This record gives sequence, C-alpha cells and structure tokens, in this order.
Amino acid sequence: HHLVCDGWSTNVILNELSALYSAKREEKTAALPPPASYGEYVRLEAEAQQSPEWKAAEAWWRDLFATPVPRLELPTDHPHSAAQSKRGATRRRWLDADLHHALKRVGAQHGSTLFAMLAAAFKVFLHRLSGQEEIVIGVFSAGQARVGQPDLVGHCVNMLPVRSRLEGNPAFKDYLAALKSILLDVQEHEDYTYGRLLQQLKLPR
Repeated sequence: HHLVCDGWSTNVILNELSALYSAKREEKTAALPPPASYGEYVRLEAEAQQSPEWKAAEAWWRDLFATPVPRLELPTDHPHSAAQSKRGATRRRWLDADLHHALKRVGAQHGSTLFAMLAAAFKVFLHRLSGQEEIVIGVFSAGQARVGQPDLVGHCVNMLPVRSRLEGNPAFKDYLAALKSILLDVQEHEDYTYGRLLQQLKLPR
C-alpha cells in the first residue's frame, strides 16, 4: 500500500525476497545491501526544499501552469459525479512481442523512447476523444533515484503533470518531437512535488 511503499519499493522487496530464497536453497547467507533509511530520505528532501534549485523548480512549475488548466471532458456513458468516491478500477492491455518490437523500432527512428512515444499516442487518443487541444497527463517519478538510494523502501513517488498542446493537426512525428522536449524539461524539474504545486495553484477538484 502507498502508505508504506511504492512501485519502485515493491521491486526492491521482490528482489530481496528472491535473493533470500536463492541463498536459503543453496544454504548460503544472502548478500543484501544495508537497508536504506527512510528518515534519511525525508531529511534529504527537506534540505532540498531550501535550495536555490528547488526555488527555481517552483518558479518553473508555476510559470508552466500560470494560465488555467482546462478540464478534460471525455464522452462517457453517464454524467461525472460531483461527489468524490473511492470507486475505481484498473484496465490492463498486453501488447504482443511483435507489436512491442515494432513500436520500439518506430520510436528509435525518431530518436524517441518507447515511453515517450506511448505518452504521445495516449495524448493524441485523448485529443481525438475530447476534441481538446490542451491536455495534461500525469507521469510518475521515483524519489529513490533522485536522492541516490535505489534500495530504499518507502513511499517516494512523485507525480509530474505533463502539459502540452495539439494545435493545427500536427503530424505525429512533429508532436512526438515537441513532447519529448517537454518530458525532458519536466524531468529536469522533477524534485518539486505535485502536492506542493496543487497547494500553490489552488485548483478546484
């Protein structure tokens, strides 16, 4: 649960369980790294918030969202509820190996990662459904990587809102190039937290 760990942490736990299991089977002692301190992570995050880099990141995000964010209006089979609820679901779609390799090849031809290409395709899909030119999606950033503690178990995830526009019906390759640049800018300012940004912007639900 996110009260105690995130997706990155789950992989750390599973890798350590695997190492412990293998060592037990071979009657050896598992060579696990010393456990990282979540308290140290919190201390580093608090220190970072006093740095000039943090202030610069704050200014960058506030400038990016200086104009109002349009609400994404998707065609649905029933009206959106005004009351917040905990109801939800996850829908997964597996890509077969041939399609996966084909997508990676197309991305490589345009100097793009598979992630950036799928993000661009998702935004185009939302644009076609909604007819809206400006769309914001959220991507996740792992705090463990930011502070150099890859073996840390805890809730360190940060959401990065990616804002971009599809104006003038651009060719997909042109939009992909533009989104790649935006994603790099967002990653450069990933230390600033989503929660703090929401407090600054005072957005309605």
